[in-house]
Amino acid sequence: MGSLVEGNTLKDRYKIVEVQNEYADLTIYKAKDMASHNSLVYIREIDMESKGYKTFSPEILENLISMLSTISHRCLPKFIEYHRGMASGYIIEEYITGQTLAESIEGHAGPYDFREAYNWMMDLCDLIQYLHSQERQIILRGLTPQVIKITPSGDLKVISLDKARFFNPAKDSSDTVFVWNPGYTSPEQYGTQKSDVRADVYGFGAVFYYAFTKQNLGAMHFNFPPISQFNPKFTPEQDAIFAKCLDKDVYTRYQSIYAVKNDLMNLNPFKKKDEEPDLFEDEPEKEPFLVVLKKNLKSMWAKFIDWLVSI
Repeated sequence: MGSLVEGNTLKDRYKIVEVQNEYADLTIYKAKDMASHNSLVYIREIDMESKGYKTFSPEILENLISMLSTISHRCLPKFIEYHRGMASGYIIEEYITGQTLAESIEGHAGPYDFREAYNWMMDLCDLIQYLHSQERQIILRGLTPQVIKITPSGDLKVISLDKARFFNPAKDSSDTVFVWNPGYTSPEQYGTQKSDVRADVYGFGAVFYYAFTKQNLGAMHFNFPPISQFNPKFTPEQDAIFAKCLDKDVYTRYQSIYAVKNDLMNLNPFKKKDEEPDLFEDEPEKEPFLVVLKKNLKSMWAKFIDWLVSI
């Protein structure tokens, strides 16, 4: 149980508006940041003395704060600060308004179709690739419709990185984890082998499989029928992408989120039929400033010589 109640103030700055959720060693608050025009923030209070199952060991918490303080992406809430109290740690982040994707799916008249969810898929691919491309590669691992929010303007935000970890290619041990998200957790995360970027490819596929079918993924035991079986609007080409995302074999699954996004872009429902598909490529490496300057000066000098010859 958290130590704060409505009306309390943390650090003489954050005034608690309401207690939103309480777990064994985690309490989530909605608060006002009085140092920033009363803008809304999330406060997550982590009980550092909990004797139950600890979601946040010291190592996990240290890694989480390191992640949050060094990354920034439009699909993530802004990290404000971490405050260490006497018996608790407090993570303060931007408050994201809107519905979770789970709530949005449940409230939608039938499953979403490919076109309706297309921009969300692009955004999530972009975020995953951003995390995978960090110098210390970050694996999300905990993707579910509950940790994704859709804002009133239709933007996608991933509001929790609590299950994420830094990938260590030198570590040989497997990921033995509790089964916290049946259907959304890739097979290799059940302790059979070490999870890598392909675990997030699976998580991406699972999130949108649910959006497109409204089926109980946990009951399928990693055997996913084609989406078109539940959603007649789906095409064989669209089915094939999600079948490959959800392949139990990590070697036949998509090997990167780049590959997923390229295939999705080939099926862009907003492109005109005569337009060539854009591929999602790495950003071209920029030339150093001095090289660009040298080229420009050389071009200007050549034009000056031409002018002298012409007069």
